[in-house]
Amino acid sequence: MAGTSILMGPQPIQFHDALYPAFLGALGIDVSLPVDEKVRLLKAIPEEKWPTVPPNLPSRPVMDGSFIPEIPSFKGLQDVSHTVGKPSWLESAVFTDCKDDVTFLKVDAHSKGHILRFGFSKHKDIAATFASFLKANLPTELAARLLSGYGIVPHIDDADALTRILDIFSAVTFYAPAVVYSKAFEGRSYLLHFDQKNSFSGPLIGRASHILDAAYLFQNYNSYLNPDEVVVAEEFGKRVITFINGKEPWQKYDETGRALVLGDGGVQETNFLEYNGRNKEIWRITDEIGGDKLSSVLFAYMASAH
Repeated sequence: MAGTSILMGPQPIQFHDALYPAFLGALGIDVSLPVDEKVRLLKAIPEEKWPTVPPNLPSRPVMDGSFIPEIPSFKGLQDVSHTVGKPSWLESAVFTDCKDDVTFLKVDAHSKGHILRFGFSKHKDIAATFASFLKANLPTELAARLLSGYGIVPHIDDADALTRILDIFSAVTFYAPAVVYSKAFEGRSYLLHFDQKNSFSGPLIGRASHILDAAYLFQNYNSYLNPDEVVVAEEFGKRVITFINGKEPWQKYDETGRALVLGDGGVQETNFLEYNGRNKEIWRITDEIGGDKLSSVLFAYMASAH
């Protein structure tokens, strides 16, 4: 499913050590106990207790220097001479993205619709504050091109501005990594773009939103879909089962950027030049400044909005 370690990457042991007391506290374990006693209590915790850990405590893999030797980056993945994190023993993999993956930042189960989450509500005139942040942290010309490419101009309302900003987040943290991983993978890689619009009533209707691909894949909601949508769900399931059985689900990623596209009630194979489902300005920006720099600026903006 959509998502890579570029967005939710492993972290060094120091990161996990800093969070460990909070995890123990959430599980009702005294942090002052001896190590052996804490380990014993952790092992004795019933399975149903683990889901009670607050979701705001991040759960990431550990960069242990052995199985996970480094934190993945655009730079490392795009460097053909850099072999770390590119396991030759793994024969094949599927990399996917949903067109509007980061729309999940707009939704709150307790709201009537989309709200400005993760601190975005702190700012008024989001388009202006976002533009100012980019111009202060990126070369002026690149910032202007990125804003123009996504139609972020002064005085658009906050809801529209947030949608456009999150489109940039989706491109940098989901779309671009899926393509970069597909290209860097040493075995057979298969790239999939999920562009099927959400037809369920709610704030994400009309968007190819995060986790919608899972709903289509497992087909628990087929009775709520129209006939064209059911075709997409069933074809998606067939292709994934084909892959799991070691067969080719669609043409593998190659120098033309081959990919499978699910969307608008249809299924088709295409290549990078033919595919118009994403704003390709993001590639021109990352080619000049690097995906790592751009993603760090976006995450810094999110942090500044808290």
